[in-house]
Amino acid sequence: MGTILDALTSKFLTKLGQLIEDEVVMTLSVKKDIKRLKKNLEYFSAVREDTEALAMKDRRIEAWWKSMTDVMFDVDVIIDLVMVHSQKLLLPPRMVCCNQSMVSCFGKLSFDHKVARRIKDINEKLDEIKTNTEMVSLDRTIRQQFQVTTVDRNQTSPIDELEVVGREIKQSVGNIVQMIVSGCHENSRSVLGIQGMGGLTGGLQKVL
Repeated sequence: MGTILDALTSKFLTKLGQLIEDEVVMTLSVKKDIKRLKKNLEYFSAVREDTEALAMKDRRIEAWWKSMTDVMFDVDVIIDLVMVHSQKLLLPPRMVCCNQSMVSCFGKLSFDHKVARRIKDINEKLDEIKTNTEMVSLDRTIRQQFQVTTVDRNQTSPIDELEVVGREIKQSVGNIVQMIVSGCHENSRSVLGIQGMGGLTGGLQKVL
């Protein structure tokens, strides 16, 4: 499904870019709606990759995919209509009478109105899908923010003492402890100065 939407979106963005640059189409009353349609498709192209990964897990995202696919076929039809009409306008004018010219003029206005209405309907559908997508994303963000993960300290792995205090430092701490104990037996007071050494302070804290 993602491959289909990718191909359709890329195809339509290319065609819409060509239509916007077409001087004939730019004279139509639908030029503003065509630009808006292109902008909507660019948005969906940007979020497609993120939503594709969630489509299999979230039924609302899956519904988004289906709605988007249905709209893409409507986009295909309307783009072809506009392109065919623009090509007809490029044909050299034929000698026609005044009445035929009036009919042709009204025909063009009628076509412009129909195309404008259909493009507007498509844009409204895309806006609705976009709103639903943002609501789903917001809902997921809120649920993630309020999700609390508790950790049982009793279930955590105990830290090996040797991982915190190296063997050499542990031996040095043992020597210092022995000196303190010897001083206590001799009833003498000693002040031991310990210069900072990585792990040594932590080791002494475990003893004292």
